[in-house]
Order: sequence, then C-alpha cells, then structure tokens
Amino acid sequence: MKSERAGSTRGALAAVASACGIVGLTLRGLVHGDLYALDPLLAQPVLDDAAYLSMARSLVEGGAGAWFLAPLHPWIAARLATFLELDLALLGGLNAVAGGLTSAVVALLAARLAGLRGGLCAGLIHALAGTFVFHDVLPGQEPLLGLLFAVACLAALRLERTGDELSAGALGLLIGVAMLGRGTSVALLLAAVPGLRRSERPRRAILSLTAGLILALAPATVRNLVVADAMTPFPSSGGANIYLASGPDSRAAVAFAAHEMGNNPVSIQQRSLAIASRAEGRDLGPYEASAWWRARAWADRGSAAEALAHLGRKALLFLDSEERGSNHDERAERGFSAWLGWTLPGGWWLLCLAGGAWWLVRTGRPEADVIALPIAGTWGLLTLFFPLARYRLPAAVLGVVLIGAALALISRARPGRRIVALGLVLVLAGAAFLPIRERDRGTGHVNVALALAATPDRGAEVRQHVERALDVAPRNGPAHELMGQILLEDGHAQEAFDHFVIAAQDGRTRLSAQVAALPAMAALGRLDQAERAAQGLLRELPEHPILLAHAAVVAFGRGDRQTAATRLQKAQSIAPTHPAVQRAAALLR
Repeated sequence: MKSERAGSTRGALAAVASACGIVGLTLRGLVHGDLYALDPLLAQPVLDDAAYLSMARSLVEGGAGAWFLAPLHPWIAARLATFLELDLALLGGLNAVAGGLTSAVVALLAARLAGLRGGLCAGLIHALAGTFVFHDVLPGQEPLLGLLFAVACLAALRLERTGDELSAGALGLLIGVAMLGRGTSVALLLAAVPGLRRSERPRRAILSLTAGLILALAPATVRNLVVADAMTPFPSSGGANIYLASGPDSRAAVAFAAHEMGNNPVSIQQRSLAIASRAEGRDLGPYEASAWWRARAWADRGSAAEALAHLGRKALLFLDSEERGSNHDERAERGFSAWLGWTLPGGWWLLCLAGGAWWLVRTGRPEADVIALPIAGTWGLLTLFFPLARYRLPAAVLGVVLIGAALALISRARPGRRIVALGLVLVLAGAAFLPIRERDRGTGHVNVALALAATPDRGAEVRQHVERALDVAPRNGPAHELMGQILLEDGHAQEAFDHFVIAAQDGRTRLSAQVAALPAMAALGRLDQAERAAQGLLRELPEHPILLAHAAVVAFGRGDRQTAATRLQKAQSIAPTHPAVQRAAALLR
C-alpha cells in the first residue's frame, strides 16, 4: 500500500513538473518567435550578444586564444552548431530550452519543501514571469546558470536528506560547471552546508564534493595553462571587471563602468589590453593585463570610507527596482511581444517576496536554508563584485522556489509569523526604491533606436524611440547625443549642437558627444573653436578614427590642408571603411 502511494505521489510530482516545463517552454517559444521577428536589437548581433556569438564561432573553428568571456554558454552553442546554424536565434533558443527545463526543476524543488501545491505554484510562477521569459530567449549565461542553480539545489536537498557521497560529488560537479558560466556561482557551495552538517561521514562527503568541483574545472584549467600559461579555469576578464566594478568611474556613478575602456565586451577587451601594455611598455598577455588591472584597482581604491560606501550601495543594488547592466532592456523591448507587454517587468519584486517567503517556509522546514543560503551568498559575492540586474537572475530562480512553497503553506503559518514575513517584504521593497544613483530609464530606448538606425527606412521609428528616451530620462546623455546626430543629418546644426552640449555633461558620453559636436561646430562656422576642441580631444583619444576624421574636416575648413591630410591618413590606417572616415576622404579629395 505504501509503495502504491509513493508511486502515485511520484507520478503526480512528475506530472506537475512536466506541465510547468511544457508551459514554460511553450511560452518561451512564442516570445522567442516574437522578439527575433520584431526586435531590432536581435536582428543583428551588437554589444554583449555579438561577443557571445563571436566566441561561439571561434570555438567552432577551434580558436586557441585566451577566453575573455565565461565559456559555458558559447561552448554549448558551439557544440549545437555541429548540426544547427549558429546565429543569435540559436543562442536564444538554447536558453529558451534551459528556461523551460528550469520551470520543471523549480516545481520539483518547491514540491520537496511544500508538496504538490507548492511545486505547481513555483513552477508556474517561473514559467510565466515576464523577467524570466524575456531573459530566457536572449543570448547570455543567465538561463543556463538558473537551470544549474536549480539542479544543484536538488542535489543539495538530497545531500541534506541522505548525507551520501554520491549527492555531494554531483553537487560539486554542478557547482564547477556553473562557475564556468560565472565565478560568483561558487555561492552554491553554501547549499551544501546543511547536508554536510547532517552527514554521518562529513569528511568523505567533503572529499566527494571537492572531487566533483575539480572534475568540472580541470579541463578549463588545463586548456588555459596550455593556451595562455595561466593556471586558472576562469577567463582573462577578471582584472578589468574588478576595475569596472570598483574604480573611480564606478564609484562616482555607482555603475559597472570605466570610461577609458568603453561599454561593450569587445572594446573592454581591446582597450584594457592596450592600456595595460602601454603602461608597462611591452605587449602583455591577457592574464598579465588582468593582473595589471587588479593592481590598478587596488591603487585607485580611494579611502576606506569611500570603498565601504561603494560596497553599501552595491549591496542595495541587488534589490534595485531599476534593471540596468545589459544591452537589452525589458521595459524598452516588451512592446515587441504580446505576452511581455502586460507582465510585471524586472526581477526585484521576486527577491523581495523571497525574503518573506523564507521566513514563512523555514518554520518546520529547515531544509529551506538549502535554497536561501545560495541566494544570500550570491548577494554577498555580487556586492563584492557588481550586481548587474541580469547577474541576480539565478538567485531569483531560487527565490521563486521559496515563494511557491510559501503560497502553499501560508494558511498554516501563525499570524505573528505572517506579519513578520510581510514586514520583511516591505522593508526589502523599500530598499529597492532607495535613490542609490541617478535613475536612468532611457538607455534601453536608445539601444533600440541605434539598432533601428542600422536598418534602412526606419528613420521615423529611430526618432520616436529617442524622443521616448528623452521623455522618461530628460538628461540622458546617449539619447541627447543620438538626437544631435539626427538633427545634424537633417541640417539643424544649432539644435544638434545644443543636444551635444547636454550629452557632454553625462559621464557616459562626455567624450563621444564632444567628438560628435565637431561637425556641428564646423557647420556653424566656429572653426577655431572646433580646432581647439579637436586638439584637446586628440590628447585624450589619439587613436580614435571618428575623431581623427572630424578633426581632418575641421582643419580642411580652416585651410590647413597638411594637418587635414595627416589626420585623415591616420584615421584611414585605423578604420578605412568607417562612414565618417569615408565622408572625410570624399570631402578632402
């Protein structure tokens, strides 16, 4: 009789998990079709998407260079490219499948804590929540990490229940694979703590966990040792990322930024290596440059008070209601999908609800700590690094497990415990809206406008998105710079110049807006002023091809043909096919 009941329960659990997985996969398939048909940011690879696609293609071709990005997602995509076309749609499709599987695993996890009802609630929340659906169809590491976090917690719950070495080894293997997607996934080790404490043979369990971890990380370590003479499984971006997360520009804007390195993985990789090599007076290898940036981050750390304040602000950013840190923006792109158009954007509210849910679920179910500890560990590690909005998504996946379990158990909780849980949720939600940094809700629309600008006959839509960006963020530098370029092309030099002036007051566009303003100044007849500005900019950006092209046009307008020719020649040696360089060449003929 007991075996029949157990078999019935397992069958019901499998049905619930399968239903949640099917719902999640179906919805992600529909949204994938919408976005890749309509979203201009997915029509061609740009920024992070371009970097992931380029790395996957390099792996297909057997690229032997040092990794700059984490290899997990590109490596799997490269394996799929054996029998599928490798493009952005494949990268997003891989993640959509991972997202659907995650909905099923989330249902299993919540059912372990609170029965079938809890599993159904959690699985459907994950399957339907807009922030997961959106990110699960984009290129990037997060959907795979969310799946690995969930499966690792399944192994950790088994370890907590049985204490056996096999569960510990499987958990170590899963943690190691997740770390190849992002180093902060080491927070999953905290999920093992309850099981190791209950194990009758903790030393054997720890050895098994360590063996699994080594097994996952060893191939990448050996590869980096052979390719780049670096005894590490991690990519060479570590030092630059530390500076981006804690340098002076980061502290000033509370952003993942260093203006001298640019704002996309390709420019960060190229400029970080060039800057470090120039400072050392020799060509550095990728990991040597990484070490140089770590040393510079320490040298530029500021005072202890400044560093602590920055850490505090980063800790609060983990809950921030503003989604930033990617070239994709759910608020700007949700209009390209009917489903995303009415769902609640962002993942902050899930993390806030998860805090109260943990308080409710833990009473009588201490194994809830297996889920909560990796969330807390991710929070802590991202505070030390930087909590970009998408980086917290794997923790939000685990938060949904606690939320689903709490919904199933809330009716049994004591009133006092419900009040405390509600208070905890309200405190966390209040922290999500603290004015930690200047709000910026316009850049997503700017990114969409830039993507549209690369498509013929979309000028009206480009302007529409730029105007929308300026409506929601009137001082947005990138929006003012792009509007200035639009106006300049239409022959409105003075209005364009006014937008460039505003853009130059934004740290993100301080230099690029001044570069873009040079043709406007020339068109207004302010050639001497433009020449002085060009000389100052060239001292900061001596290898900038667009600046060199604009400066050549300014010199030509002033009658200094020799300087104009010298500048144009240098621009052509750097970027001969750039439109600005070609326009300058046509003018100087």
